[in-house]
Amino acid sequence: MNKTARRLTDIVIGVPGRWFLRNLIVHPLAKLLYKIEVANIEAGLSIKNGAIIVARHLSRMDAILLVDAAWRFARVRPTAWWREYDRWAQYWVMLLTGAVRMGSDKKLPPDVRAERTARTKEVLAKLLKAGWGVLIFAEGGIGDGKTVVVPRYLTGIHDLVVAHPDKPVLLVQTEMPEKARFWQRQRVIVTLERVDGFSTAGGPAGVNKRLEDHFNSVPVTLAA
Repeated sequence: MNKTARRLTDIVIGVPGRWFLRNLIVHPLAKLLYKIEVANIEAGLSIKNGAIIVARHLSRMDAILLVDAAWRFARVRPTAWWREYDRWAQYWVMLLTGAVRMGSDKKLPPDVRAERTARTKEVLAKLLKAGWGVLIFAEGGIGDGKTVVVPRYLTGIHDLVVAHPDKPVLLVQTEMPEKARFWQRQRVIVTLERVDGFSTAGGPAGVNKRLEDHFNSVPVTLAA
């Protein structure tokens, strides 16, 4: 299927399908199961022309909950590591949230990997230019819910900031204070912080160390 055919198929089937899932199934279900409290919402509302959104990763529901919480105020597209993106059981989540596939299998030929990387960067650049928020999880995977560990070899956040220095970084600290019982809604606290001129000093390792400190509530300067 060529690019034009895929685009037409998405317009005819994908767009109304996502609207149906989001508004008639996911949004009501999220409201039923979760009580989301947003602290410093002004930081998010102050962003009018796209942002790099960096969040910690607590569960497989994170992308759905954050996109659902934001959709009335901002357009957000999450990113997903290729291994998770390709997992068949999660395909509906990727479809619903419009996730952007990140990375590729190291077993693939170098030219194929390079092509996929270039394609991902192109998609992210288009989204940011169009005013979307691009959501990327700092840890690169689901953490233990306590201490945030951001592997120093991850380059996604650093590369996005370098490529789009005009875009603010919106940091999203997500917490679930207590374990919900079956008759209770799970309480989720989302705290936002906007950073303009996010520092890329020290390359990916430096960026990841500062993000790790921030999410672990260690005092750190994030702006250049």
